[in-house]
Amino acid sequence: MSIESNFERFLKEDYFEILNNVKHIKLAENKGIPYEVTLRVSSRENKFLLIKNIEDLKNNDMNYIKEKPKDCDYIIIDLLKQVIFIVELKDTDTTNTELIKQLLAGEKWLDHLLFCCQCDEADLKKWDIHRVHIRYLSVRPPRNSRKSATQDFYTFEKDDKNRRFKRVKGKEFNIDDIRRTN
Repeated sequence: MSIESNFERFLKEDYFEILNNVKHIKLAENKGIPYEVTLRVSSRENKFLLIKNIEDLKNNDMNYIKEKPKDCDYIIIDLLKQVIFIVELKDTDTTNTELIKQLLAGEKWLDHLLFCCQCDEADLKKWDIHRVHIRYLSVRPPRNSRKSATQDFYTFEKDDKNRRFKRVKGKEFNIDDIRRTN
Protein backbone atom coordinates (compact mmCIF):
# COMPACT_ATOMS: atom_id res chain seq x y z
CA MET A 1 0.00 0.00 0.00
CA SER A 2 1.12 3.56 -0.63
CA ILE A 3 1.63 6.18 2.06
CA GLU A 4 -1.40 8.17 0.94
CA SER A 5 -3.71 5.14 0.89
CA ASN A 6 -2.56 4.21 4.41
CA PHE A 7 -3.32 7.74 5.63
CA GLU A 8 -6.76 7.57 3.99
CA ARG A 9 -7.40 4.22 5.66
CA PHE A 10 -6.12 4.95 9.18
CA LEU A 11 -6.27 8.71 9.87
CA LYS A 12 -9.22 11.09 10.12
CA GLU A 13 -9.34 13.39 7.10
CA ASP A 14 -9.28 16.44 9.41
CA TYR A 15 -5.55 15.91 9.80
CA PHE A 16 -4.26 15.50 6.25
CA GLU A 17 -4.87 16.30 2.59
CA ILE A 18 -3.58 14.70 -0.56
CA LEU A 19 -2.77 17.36 -3.14
CA ASN A 20 -2.36 16.37 -6.79
CA ASN A 21 -0.97 18.61 -9.52
CA VAL A 22 -1.42 21.83 -7.56
CA LYS A 23 0.09 25.22 -8.44
CA HIS A 24 0.37 26.31 -4.81
CA ILE A 25 -0.04 25.12 -1.23
CA LYS A 26 -1.73 27.46 1.25
CA LEU A 27 -0.62 27.28 4.88
CA ALA A 28 -2.74 29.19 7.39
CA GLU A 29 -2.24 30.20 11.00
CA ASN A 30 -5.45 30.99 12.83
CA LYS A 31 -4.17 31.71 16.34
CA GLY A 32 -4.04 35.42 17.16
CA ILE A 33 -4.34 37.51 14.01
CA PRO A 34 -4.91 35.02 11.17
CA TYR A 35 -2.51 34.98 8.22
CA GLU A 36 -1.72 32.78 5.25
CA VAL A 37 1.50 31.76 3.53
CA THR A 38 1.62 30.51 -0.06
CA LEU A 39 4.11 27.95 -1.32
CA ARG A 40 4.25 27.99 -5.12
CA VAL A 41 4.85 24.66 -6.85
CA SER A 42 6.86 24.75 -10.11
CA SER A 43 6.44 21.24 -11.44
CA ARG A 44 3.18 20.52 -13.23
CA GLU A 45 3.13 16.93 -12.09
CA ASN A 46 3.21 16.80 -8.32
CA LYS A 47 1.74 14.92 -5.39
CA PHE A 48 1.89 16.06 -1.79
CA LEU A 49 0.66 14.65 1.48
CA LEU A 50 -0.08 17.65 3.70
CA ILE A 51 -0.31 16.84 7.41
CA LYS A 52 -2.13 19.61 9.24
CA ASN A 53 -3.98 20.46 12.45
CA ILE A 54 -1.48 18.58 14.59
CA GLU A 55 -2.32 20.77 17.58
CA ASP A 56 -6.01 19.85 17.21
CA LEU A 57 -5.06 16.19 16.94
CA LYS A 58 -3.12 16.24 20.21
CA ASN A 59 -5.73 18.37 22.05
CA ASN A 60 -8.88 16.61 20.81
CA ASP A 61 -7.93 13.02 20.04
CA MET A 62 -5.15 12.20 22.49
CA ASN A 63 -6.97 12.26 25.79
CA TYR A 64 -4.60 9.71 27.32
CA ILE A 65 -1.81 12.33 27.57
CA LYS A 66 -1.80 14.66 30.58
CA GLU A 67 0.80 17.14 29.29
CA LYS A 68 0.72 17.76 25.58
CA PRO A 69 4.04 17.57 23.71
CA LYS A 70 5.35 20.23 21.35
CA ASP A 71 4.34 20.15 17.70
CA CYS A 72 4.91 21.91 14.41
CA ASP A 73 2.26 23.53 12.21
CA TYR A 74 2.56 21.44 9.05
CA ILE A 75 4.37 18.46 7.58
CA ILE A 76 4.52 18.44 3.79
CA ILE A 77 5.59 15.23 2.09
CA ASP A 78 6.49 15.57 -1.58
CA LEU A 79 5.68 12.03 -2.68
CA LEU A 80 7.24 12.33 -6.15
CA LYS A 81 10.49 14.10 -5.24
CA GLN A 82 10.81 12.20 -1.95
CA VAL A 83 11.28 15.31 0.16
CA ILE A 84 9.78 16.13 3.57
CA PHE A 85 9.23 19.66 4.90
CA ILE A 86 8.64 20.13 8.62
CA VAL A 87 7.12 23.63 8.89
CA GLU A 88 6.60 26.07 11.75
CA LEU A 89 4.81 29.36 10.99
CA LYS A 90 5.36 32.46 13.11
CA ASP A 91 4.34 36.08 12.68
CA THR A 92 6.54 37.29 15.54
CA ASP A 93 10.15 36.69 16.48
CA THR A 94 10.83 33.59 18.57
CA THR A 95 14.01 32.14 19.99
CA ASN A 96 15.92 29.66 17.88
CA THR A 97 15.82 27.20 20.77
CA GLU A 98 12.02 27.20 20.81
CA LEU A 99 11.80 26.86 17.02
CA ILE A 100 14.23 23.94 16.98
CA LYS A 101 12.17 22.16 19.65
CA GLN A 102 9.04 22.59 17.56
CA LEU A 103 10.69 21.47 14.31
CA LEU A 104 12.23 18.40 15.94
CA ALA A 105 8.86 17.64 17.53
CA GLY A 106 7.43 17.70 14.01
CA GLU A 107 9.74 14.85 13.05
CA LYS A 108 8.51 12.87 16.05
CA TRP A 109 4.91 13.54 15.03
CA LEU A 110 5.73 12.33 11.53
CA ASP A 111 7.19 9.10 12.96
CA HIS A 112 4.14 8.68 15.20
CA LEU A 113 1.65 9.21 12.38
CA LEU A 114 3.56 6.89 10.04
CA PHE A 115 3.45 4.25 12.78
CA CYS A 116 -0.30 4.82 13.36
CA CYS A 117 -0.97 4.59 9.62
CA GLN A 118 1.13 1.43 9.33
CA CYS A 119 3.57 2.99 6.88
CA ASP A 120 7.11 1.76 6.48
CA GLU A 121 9.08 4.50 8.23
CA ALA A 122 12.42 3.13 7.02
CA ASP A 123 11.67 4.17 3.44
CA LEU A 124 10.98 7.78 4.41
CA LYS A 125 14.10 7.97 6.59
CA LYS A 126 16.12 7.97 3.35
CA TRP A 127 14.27 11.05 2.06
CA ASP A 128 15.58 14.60 2.38
CA ILE A 129 14.12 16.37 5.40
CA HIS A 130 13.92 20.17 5.52
CA ARG A 131 13.12 21.82 8.85
CA VAL A 132 11.70 25.23 7.98
CA HIS A 133 10.66 28.22 10.06
CA ILE A 134 8.51 30.55 7.97
CA ARG A 135 8.57 34.04 9.49
CA TYR A 136 5.43 35.64 8.05
CA LEU A 137 5.85 39.20 6.81
CA SER A 138 2.87 40.88 5.18
CA VAL A 139 5.17 42.86 2.89
CA ARG A 140 8.31 41.69 1.14
CA PRO A 141 11.46 42.66 3.04
CA PRO A 142 13.54 45.36 1.31
CA ARG A 143 16.39 44.05 -0.83
CA ASN A 144 19.93 45.25 -0.77
CA SER A 145 21.06 45.23 -4.41
CA ARG A 146 24.39 43.65 -3.44
CA LYS A 147 22.72 40.62 -1.84
CA SER A 148 21.60 37.58 -3.79
CA ALA A 149 17.99 36.80 -4.60
CA THR A 150 18.02 34.15 -1.88
CA GLN A 151 18.80 36.51 1.02
CA ASP A 152 15.47 35.62 2.64
CA PHE A 153 16.35 31.91 2.69
CA TYR A 154 19.05 30.87 5.08
CA THR A 155 20.09 28.27 7.60
CA PHE A 156 19.73 29.74 11.08
CA GLU A 157 21.11 26.81 13.01
CA LYS A 158 22.92 23.54 12.59
CA ASP A 159 22.96 21.07 15.47
CA ASP A 160 25.49 18.48 16.62
CA LYS A 161 23.84 15.86 14.37
CA ASN A 162 24.40 18.12 11.35
CA ARG A 163 20.67 18.77 10.97
CA ARG A 164 19.95 22.13 9.38
CA PHE A 165 17.17 24.46 10.42
CA LYS A 166 16.08 26.98 7.78
CA ARG A 167 14.30 30.30 8.05
CA VAL A 168 12.46 32.10 5.29
CA LYS A 169 10.81 35.50 5.59
CA GLY A 170 7.79 36.73 3.69
CA LYS A 171 4.40 35.41 2.67
CA GLU A 172 4.97 33.69 -0.68
CA PHE A 173 7.76 31.32 -1.73
CA ASN A 174 8.60 28.68 -4.28
CA ILE A 175 8.83 25.37 -2.45
CA ASP A 176 11.83 24.35 -4.59
CA ASP A 177 13.75 27.44 -3.44
CA ILE A 178 13.29 26.31 0.15
CA ARG A 179 14.52 22.83 -0.78
CA ARG A 180 17.63 24.21 -2.51
CA THR A 181 18.67 26.49 0.38
CA ASN A 182 21.87 25.38 2.07
